[in-house]
Amino acid sequence: MNLEAKTLTLNGALVQYWEAGAPDAAVLVLIHGGLGDAHMHWASVLAPLAEQYRVVAPDLPGYGGSAPLPTVTADALVAWLHQFITALESGPVVVIGNSIGAWFARLYASAHADQVKALIMVNGGELPQAPPLLRWAARTPGIRSVAAAVMGRAMGGRATINDMIYDKRADRAEVYAQGKAAGPVFGRLIGDLLAGDPPTNQKPQVPTLLLWGAEDRVATLSYAKQLKKTLPGAQLQEISEAGHLPQVEAPDAFSFQVTSYLERLSEPPRPDFGGVGMLPSEQP
Repeated sequence: MNLEAKTLTLNGALVQYWEAGAPDAAVLVLIHGGLGDAHMHWASVLAPLAEQYRVVAPDLPGYGGSAPLPTVTADALVAWLHQFITALESGPVVVIGNSIGAWFARLYASAHADQVKALIMVNGGELPQAPPLLRWAARTPGIRSVAAAVMGRAMGGRATINDMIYDKRADRAEVYAQGKAAGPVFGRLIGDLLAGDPPTNQKPQVPTLLLWGAEDRVATLSYAKQLKKTLPGAQLQEISEAGHLPQVEAPDAFSFQVTSYLERLSEPPRPDFGGVGMLPSEQP
């Protein structure tokens, strides 16, 4: 499949995104993590997912071809995502996020449940943990830029990426290159988010799946199990022999698990099977 970038304008600012699939199919919106743009995160799964869905993957503000936001807060990112999804004119969507993109997807689903059919969080779902000293630095004028640079180098460095990727045979060149290039953007993003107050609404009232690369040494499977306890009704599905980017390391397994989960949600609920109900029908 030949992928082409598309663009639109939100409040005078350019947004770049990738799209595949039939225009009238159910829509999946893919939110990438901090170590690269949408193409790096999702190119491997756009084609298989597009066999059944319209798949849309935007570059987050400041990444790839998307313009940065003038002020970065969690609320501003949720508002940006809401404007983007509204511009698709598709009705309710399935939101899938990886790493910190999973947290953005969670916040969006919590704030706009009427616009979300289902939420899939991939190896993430909370603001990344930072030592108290870095949190203090992020909130201290004059030190914030230094703290952002430190976080960017650490999060985009090879040591962190090696902890994220399980398959030692995997070609890591693009991930290394994007991690290095995105490090400063990611550092500023995390610094800005740590400096602000966390959103009060982080409880999505929609069908929720935690889809997890089981060999992730950054956001571990143990962390996923603890996260599941905070999200009533959420399901956890592991992908073996994959780390922090299962959509990159195991695209076939990733696409199968996404499709299978959404197909199960479309079936009538069983009285002996707890959890979420069925998705709305696509039929008029």
